[in-house]
Amino acid sequence: MDWRIKASLQKLLSAIKAGDKLNHLGSRLMNPNYMDQKIGYHISEALIHLEMLKKCGYVMSKGDIFLELGTGYAIVESLTMILLGARKVITVDVTEDVKFGESLKYVDMFTDEHIQRIAEQSVYSMDEIRQKLDSLKGSCSLGDFLEKAGIVYIAPYSVADLRKFQGQVKVCYSQVVLEHVPEPVMYEIFSESRKFLVDGGYHSHIVNLTDHFRNPGFFRDDGVTDVNFLRYSDKYWNFWCGNGIAYVNRLRFPFYMKMFKDLGFDILDVDKQKDKDRMNRLLSYEEMHDDIKSRYDKDHLMDTLWVQRFHVICKQSTHV
Repeated sequence: MDWRIKASLQKLLSAIKAGDKLNHLGSRLMNPNYMDQKIGYHISEALIHLEMLKKCGYVMSKGDIFLELGTGYAIVESLTMILLGARKVITVDVTEDVKFGESLKYVDMFTDEHIQRIAEQSVYSMDEIRQKLDSLKGSCSLGDFLEKAGIVYIAPYSVADLRKFQGQVKVCYSQVVLEHVPEPVMYEIFSESRKFLVDGGYHSHIVNLTDHFRNPGFFRDDGVTDVNFLRYSDKYWNFWCGNGIAYVNRLRFPFYMKMFKDLGFDILDVDKQKDKDRMNRLLSYEEMHDDIKSRYDKDHLMDTLWVQRFHVICKQSTHV
């Protein structure tokens, strides 16, 4: 299905007050296993964050505070960080989408297998994790649930909200969120993070660089490549996707590396990823629009064009 059909629907929904929620509801209705897949995905990704942080010298402590950029519709990843040992997780988003009833359902969906996987990396035993989950089942409201869990949820948020946590955050992380953040806002967030991170604090971010119109699902366009969106001018792309539902910033791998370095972070590790089952023909340099090419050194752009997703760990430079 041509990607512009999905883009048209999302553009239409973005003009409706509840459009984003309707878009999310449509995804759920078309996938009866949606919540099962979500809980497994978020637990796995939380463990991936922790595993790579450990490789870079981080050791989980019960006093640590985490900050999650982009909560989404599920509180699962924040909750998993709590179950792994974080004292508090601050999670922020541009829209308030977490619901009390759905959060309770997710708690009920933690299986013995999920709990065992978390316990293998946690400061808590399986029994202690079960006790924490059981305590949440008696919550009477979302506020009560979040307080019992140790989660601070701020939505909608602004960068000013992050200033409340100056010098408190040990790890700031995100999960396929940064590609949806406009460049000026991203610079503002990460510049501010130099203040809210504790000395020796970490960033851990997983970024999806692909054209999302090729993502699996009913509206998937198999006629385009994972970098199809680099063909178009900023004006053309913004016409179709310059809205709160479809927005993807189209920034490439070299941009993120330069941003972290420019803001004074030492990059400790980068895992550049590609899924061979998903790979298809990339674009030549000539096929890309000048609005894209003008931002990057040609060699840097083309050498990393294959990167579909990456995981970066960095911390504040001691030399700044």
